[in-house]
Amino acid sequence: MNTIGARLREERLRLGLSQEEFAAIGGVLRRAQSHYESDERSPDAKYLSAVAELGVDLLYVLRGTRQASDEAGEAATSSEFDTEEQELIESYRALNEAGKAALHAFLSTCFNSSAMLVSAVPRRAKRLAEHRRAAFDQRTAENIERAIAHIKRLRAERAARAKKSNK
Repeated sequence: MNTIGARLREERLRLGLSQEEFAAIGGVLRRAQSHYESDERSPDAKYLSAVAELGVDLLYVLRGTRQASDEAGEAATSSEFDTEEQELIESYRALNEAGKAALHAFLSTCFNSSAMLVSAVPRRAKRLAEHRRAAFDQRTAENIERAIAHIKRLRAERAARAKKSNK
């Protein structure tokens, strides 16, 4: 059965993240992530907004539909996308040589990372954290570490309060 939880898990695996890492980015505990993926609970808008910034296809997660593709695997375009593409081309042409070089470097990184391609096949997250994070830039890795540290702090505070109330 292709449920919201199953599609959310598929997107998490496509990005190569563990439940704990994905939960931290969404601002929830790993247990909540597990509940989302097993369809025991539904994620809220704040969580969905946070994971969308990683490249999660929210339309797919929520509705089960991806952007249509043609026989060559190219994304089908509508007039809206044609306008958007034209704006990108015009913006590219306005860049100086340094800007164009930076954009080319960024795009080659995107193309070399299967997690960012439409044709990417969901795969099981690699067990070593440094391998899972290899596809992400330094800023994303720092955000993951900061979120995990925050969750650990909250757990420690909760444990200290529980210990204090038991005395």
